[in-house]
Amino acid sequence: VWSDVNGQDDLTWYVATDQGGGIWKATINLSNHDYGTIYAHGYLNPGLPSQQYCDNADFTWEAPTLSVGLTADPATGPAPHSSALTADVSGTAVGTINYNFWYNCTYTGTVLSTANSTCGTLTVPAAGACVNTPGVGYKCNGVNTDPQNVPSYSYSPAGTYTGKVIVERGTAPNAEARATVTVNPPCYPPPNFVSGSGLPSTVNPGDPYTISCDYGEVNNSIGPSDGGAATSCSWSGFAGTTATFNCTAQSSPGTYPHTCEIFNVEPSPDYCPRVDSINSVTIAAPNPNVSVSISAVNGSGSFSLSNIKSGDVLSFAISYGNNGAGNATRIDSSIVPSANLTGISGFTCPAPCSGTISSFSYTGTVAPLGSITVTFDATVQTLTTQPKELITVDTTGNYQPGTLPFNSRLILLAAPDTALIPEFKETPP
Repeated sequence: VWSDVNGQDDLTWYVATDQGGGIWKATINLSNHDYGTIYAHGYLNPGLPSQQYCDNADFTWEAPTLSVGLTADPATGPAPHSSALTADVSGTAVGTINYNFWYNCTYTGTVLSTANSTCGTLTVPAAGACVNTPGVGYKCNGVNTDPQNVPSYSYSPAGTYTGKVIVERGTAPNAEARATVTVNPPCYPPPNFVSGSGLPSTVNPGDPYTISCDYGEVNNSIGPSDGGAATSCSWSGFAGTTATFNCTAQSSPGTYPHTCEIFNVEPSPDYCPRVDSINSVTIAAPNPNVSVSISAVNGSGSFSLSNIKSGDVLSFAISYGNNGAGNATRIDSSIVPSANLTGISGFTCPAPCSGTISSFSYTGTVAPLGSITVTFDATVQTLTTQPKELITVDTTGNYQPGTLPFNSRLILLAAPDTALIPEFKETPP
């Protein structure tokens, strides 16, 4: 048996034992070989003049993988700054883990001896334990913890530091990761928060609104946070000690938390950062707008709406449209035909819709420029003998959101089957 690495420098003979039935078995110690393709060839009477090749069972031995990520939390702050390192291990390697942390180490490799000599020697703990080396780092041996946290370390003076970890696990190559810790100069206590607001507290997309922040003094360290509500905010000046900022609402509806903050670089050195919550600002969803139309087709006689007579069957279609900027999420409606429309039938309303012609609700979404159509049939039955009689169809209701009411009417004229004709008689003088 040998690997494809460095020729046959790891060639090893293994003695097979007879399992009966013509089967021979040998156990291969993979630690004698390198990762990669393993060539396993079977021979009868190896090393003798009668040596005879039998067969091979080549296979691939993949090296286990090991990787690690490192974070510093918080990664930035004024001196002295306390930050905690956390390592998170991944890969196919198995077994307990050795963690080797350095609080400040710019070495980029994975060789422990080099890291110890370059960045400081870590104290070695007992198996299953961790130990801190003051001013140098933290080491855990033979632990199962993943991720592994390091107690907070105080970084000072101001500057940039590099936390580092090297991990060992099973037979996988060591893995390493680094995380930057930025320590700012010491800061001054910030002024006290007096008041703040975002007004108006409800706006439409694209509308202007104002954020005000008062910390009892005038300085350029005051600023707002709009929580993502604004496309832009610009400073407009101070009214006394109140800083004001003109903002423009963005297009996504929602409620956005707002804050006033102390930041920046005045006076020098920095104020310590401070965040104070103020009221939230709500960007309202754009509303739909109502567009309702009623039409009819004469399904009898002349097929003309200008020649409707008693007994004709009319087919009605009512279109509920949306010509606003927002979705209509519900339409509640009723349809009231006049008394001379009888035999109401064939009422249809697209799903999801429930109810009857006299009261129904469509609970789907009608997008801007979209519409739904409701249909029904009715038979004309005039009630008078007048030459022409009014026919009406009314629909009323409202759209949601916004409770937008609507009221629409269709007016037609119908003639009876037999109109009264004046009778003229001649009388003698």
